[in-house]
Amino acid sequence: MSRTLPYYLAGEWEHSEIVKNNYNPYTGNVLGEICFADTDAAERAIKAATKIFEWLPQEPASARSEILRDIAAILKNQADIIPQVITAETGKPIRFARREVARTIEIFELYSEQTVHTTTVSTLEPSRFSAGAGKIAFTRRVPVGPVLAITPFVFPFNFPAKKIAGALACGCPVILKPSPYAPQSALLLAKLLDEADLPEGLLSVLPASDEVTQFMVRHNGIKAINFTGSSEAGWFIRSIAGNKKVLLNLGNSSANIVHKDVRNIKRIAERMAAGAFAASGQLCLSVQRIYVHKDIFAKFMNEFVAVANRIKVSDPAEETTLLGCVINEAHAVRISDMLKEAVQNGAQIILGGKSWNTNFEPTIVINVEHNSSLIQQEVFGPVVVVVQYDDFSMMLNAVNGTKFGLQAALFTQDINLIMQAFEALDVGSLVVNDYSALRIDHLPFGGMKASGFGREGLNEIIDFLTEKKTLIISK
Repeated sequence: MSRTLPYYLAGEWEHSEIVKNNYNPYTGNVLGEICFADTDAAERAIKAATKIFEWLPQEPASARSEILRDIAAILKNQADIIPQVITAETGKPIRFARREVARTIEIFELYSEQTVHTTTVSTLEPSRFSAGAGKIAFTRRVPVGPVLAITPFVFPFNFPAKKIAGALACGCPVILKPSPYAPQSALLLAKLLDEADLPEGLLSVLPASDEVTQFMVRHNGIKAINFTGSSEAGWFIRSIAGNKKVLLNLGNSSANIVHKDVRNIKRIAERMAAGAFAASGQLCLSVQRIYVHKDIFAKFMNEFVAVANRIKVSDPAEETTLLGCVINEAHAVRISDMLKEAVQNGAQIILGGKSWNTNFEPTIVINVEHNSSLIQQEVFGPVVVVVQYDDFSMMLNAVNGTKFGLQAALFTQDINLIMQAFEALDVGSLVVNDYSALRIDHLPFGGMKASGFGREGLNEIIDFLTEKKTLIISK
């Protein structure tokens, strides 16, 4: 790719007069200039997607499966190059960038296998009701149409790939609007997918302003919107999307509960540190809150602080780095302001708290008021609040006491407490005996309350991007 990167519109690379710099957040260096799409480009992308959808549903599922399989093979051949781009534009440590690429390859392979199920035919028995006497019926899944996918910077290669793979498997053309902080990874993905000889109009990747994005969200040619990002942006998109199908995966204030009966406090402390500080805490599932039973609080804190104290901010391009940088200086300032507010209201910083440029130390805070922004908002940084509890039920109420409900974690050996938490917690997923940052891509995933609307996951995406049509035949 050249230093000025064009966008990808329906199989063609186009330059524009709207150009913005793309930065390395760790060094501050300009990585290149990115061409941004205007409304005319967005209109042409939607028209191209609409045109290909006139015949795409008639194509056999095996053709789509072959494309997805070819893409997986192409990504495998470039698996050493892709992580470098991810790390350069996001500050994500290179070892996590490598995992991101490996997950992405698995996703294309998985959807290649699943494509046959996107047109599943199900027979029905109409005669269960009197009106159905003498009739036969069946349902078939059909794709909804052109999809708009909007992704954040946190997984700049995997999230776009996941949304594209799901859409292609279902027979839906897709227009991807990547994060303005991490467009190069998505454009690299487009370049690699283009090598699979995609039909013209099947895919467009358009970096775009908020104004152009809203134009696409409102456009009648878009039939479904798959969004991952902040709660504020997600719910606004849903409010202007009209009658389109909308899937939202949004923010969280991830709670992790450590009960007194756990067997290996050191291992749990290590998992909590990894979940809180890996990728600088810039994940929707990052460990943000830890509720520890009072009987083991002191022992847990000793282990947790010891582990966290060994984690140092370092160059994300180095293989040993766990904690790189946050996405930009404005975000570092935001995190610092949240910390200052908490301290002013009685919170105590046990470890870290310092930042410079885009670097932020791993930070542990105790004595935080429940209404503090460190609990009530998504910090999206390497900051974790530790809370001591005695009564399990009251603690569950505290965990529920935010607007979020994406995923939580519970460490215990007590099946009764596991079932109590599963029933009581307003979250889309509960992880037992591992951290809240766990994500298994093909399982149902999504949030309650302000954390989302709908579910991702292998079967769930098929449900979202297809409609059931019923045929009733009178004998």
